[in-house]
Amino acid sequence: RRVDSANRHRLGGYLWREGELTLASACDVEVLDRVGSGDGFAAGVLDGLFAEETDAQALARGVALAALVAATPGDTSRATREDVERALAGDAGVDR
Repeated sequence: RRVDSANRHRLGGYLWREGELTLASACDVEVLDRVGSGDGFAAGVLDGLFAEETDAQALARGVALAALVAATPGDTSRATREDVERALAGDAGVDR
């Protein structure tokens, strides 16, 4: 996480697994509430790994869910699987 301002952050991530480092592409997020976004990142990565996605795909899922959590108020995710899939496809819009 790079904090550009109180409401503008750049999120990314990395995964070290089985001797290999994988980096996620970073994305800019308009933050409403950053609490819970780290948990969202971890949940997205784990979801991807359990679904047997590649490490890069799992990281992208983690960043997408972290961004969705940070862009909505509260410390829990209201994002649906469809919201995450739209974010992965490049639709960064958040329906509030």
